[in-house]
Amino acid sequence: MEFMSPTIGNLAAALAQAQQELVPVARNAANPAFNSKYADLSSCLAACRSILPKYKLSVSQVIEPVQEGKLCVVTILMHESGEWLSSRCVLPAEGGRGVNAAQAVGSAITYARRYGFAAIVGLGTDDDDGNASGEALRRPHGQDRPQPAAAASCAEPRPRPQRQIPRLTSWQVKALMVRLAQRGMDTKEKCLEDLSAAVGRRIHSSRELSYDDFKAYMNKALPPERPAVSATVPPAACAPCPPPAAKPSAADPVQ
Repeated sequence: MEFMSPTIGNLAAALAQAQQELVPVARNAANPAFNSKYADLSSCLAACRSILPKYKLSVSQVIEPVQEGKLCVVTILMHESGEWLSSRCVLPAEGGRGVNAAQAVGSAITYARRYGFAAIVGLGTDDDDGNASGEALRRPHGQDRPQPAAAASCAEPRPRPQRQIPRLTSWQVKALMVRLAQRGMDTKEKCLEDLSAAVGRRIHSSRELSYDDFKAYMNKALPPERPAVSATVPPAACAPCPPPAAKPSAADPVQ
């Protein structure tokens, strides 16, 4: 079986000139099976419709039955000189689940035409999977059909629950309330604002406080009338009291 004319010199020269003007086809069709986009057959044909005739080139595609359950799409690139080049694409045309035989044939033909046309003229397109037959061709034998995105997301591991902050004990809460009262916080709003400022985040309830928060507040938020005492200077080291005045003696003159 011949795939080209005895000579293709004129065809090759014309195709080389045409390919200098071809640009990659944008993806304009969506493939929900793979959540991707691809360039459909119409966009591929439109990209070459004005360029190929300019260099006396044309493309024809015919369909040949080869055997039961399969078909062949023949793509022929022709030049006005009579030279030609062809390619053949044999692929299955069997209906799958939910797809009858006629739909399977149409899907297979469209798929083969798109790939055959882009290949023979050298048109740059993104790798695509535009129909069910294309998916079956690229999937290795025995490999399962990829699961839809919704089903795949169900298999993702669930996020770990956040670690619960241990609540303060009753005596810690009481000590906290005493310290707040010492600082003049007489309303709930004032208490929450004072706690938030001390721990560095917004606090809405004492249940959100950890022991580290409790310790930080008790050490930093001292009452205004009780300044912190340095740990290195004991209270007894304050300035000494002045010595008592000496009692006057009889010898001292009376003023």
